Amino acid sequence: MGEGWQLMRIRGIPLRIHPSWFLILALATVAFQQQYSQQFAAQTQEPWLWAIGLLTALLLFLSVLLHELGHSLVALSQGVKVRSITLFLLGGVASVERECPTAMGSLVVEHDEETIRESDWIVDIGPGAGERGGQIVYSGPVPGLAGVTDSVTGDYISGRRSIPVPAERRSPGADRLGIRGAREHNLDDLTVEIPLGCFVAVTGVSGSGKSTLVRDILLPVLMQQIYKSKTPAGRHKRIEGI
Repeated sequence: MGEGWQLMRIRGIPLRIHPSWFLILALATVAFQQQYSQQFAAQTQEPWLWAIGLLTALLLFLSVLLHELGHSLVALSQGVKVRSITLFLLGGVASVERECPTAMGSLVVEHDEETIRESDWIVDIGPGAGERGGQIVYSGPVPGLAGVTDSVTGDYISGRRSIPVPAERRSPGADRLGIRGAREHNLDDLTVEIPLGCFVAVTGVSGSGKSTLVRDILLPVLMQQIYKSKTPAGRHKRIEGI
């Protein structure tokens, strides 16, 4: 999509705007004028309609800008160096390039392929799990990992091994776990049924309530029923089907 045009520098961070934003400013202005010109037919040519439309689009742009600047300043306060901020059109998403502080760096334990590929250095431990693990299989830049045949991670990075998408899916049976009236954190009196006997994925954006539902409500209740755990569960009315 390109880096866009630099508008300014804030605390040394280049702030860029992608050309697509000029399109959304123009479209928002025209859309506003078209909508309100129907209500004020006699004033269709009045310049204030265009001015308000442009102002509305600018406010949208500024809201996205302030939102992304806030995230970047939080990152800076946590010791992450933000190289640049580029505002794109699609969904107001900003592309924020970050790099590790030169003095400390960042160390993560990660299985996600995208994160592995973005790393500067890989320390791969294996070759297997449990008694078959405990050895350094590879230590070095990411491209070298693909050539290590003893590394399971390298097998997947190189494409020698893969996990194919199932050709057929299990059909849920009649048995269900029913979570009723979940109200912990941001869950809004949520009720959901989870089919048993199949692989169920709970998805959603970060902070949407996935972990609250599964880890803070369902898991403690199951632990109480099966292992007599004393860990309290998050607020809910009841869970059926255990």
